[in-house]
Amino acid sequence: VTAHAIGTAVITVTTADGEKTAQCTVTVEDEPIRERTIPDGEYVIVGIADGGLHGAVKWDGSSNNLKTIPLELQSGKLLYTPDHDKSDVKMTITYQEDGIGAGLYTIKDASNRYLYAVSTQSNYMKAQATPSTNAYWAIVQQQDGSYSIVAEKAESNRRNVMRCNLNNGSPIISCYASSEEQSPVSLYPFSTLEEKEV
Repeated sequence: VTAHAIGTAVITVTTADGEKTAQCTVTVEDEPIRERTIPDGEYVIVGIADGGLHGAVKWDGSSNNLKTIPLELQSGKLLYTPDHDKSDVKMTITYQEDGIGAGLYTIKDASNRYLYAVSTQSNYMKAQATPSTNAYWAIVQQQDGSYSIVAEKAESNRRNVMRCNLNNGSPIISCYASSEEQSPVSLYPFSTLEEKEV
């Protein structure tokens, strides 16, 4: 039995010879809407790889992931070098009150495109102009301070966990099936980002 809508149905089964029947009632309820876990706002998605911090930049329009810039954390501030554009790492995270993504978040990059877990057998994450079902994220802070960011509606895609990959010395942020092999990501308010003095 596959549910197609909210409601109640009585299922009746009869044996092939017609001598016995059985019934059961099945009730399909709406999924409870998750509570907000972080406030809406502008953030930096930061991956940890090879002992360093790496801030995800806006999708470049052709890659299968988000490239990163190196960051440093000093006195609660994220520092970037002047050869990078501060605005490129701004991600806007918004809680969805209703609709297909109710109780989840959308994440827009600096080009105002929605991040989504690509439905393939590869570890891809891209951005698009309008949100698809793969663009709704559950965001939960973990005990170690990192965040679990998972594309919850990625029905045919189990490569839906946002993680940081060292990628042979050029760290990237993308989506993976397992959270064991890559490094976690964290979220920092965009307001904590400052240019490093050189």
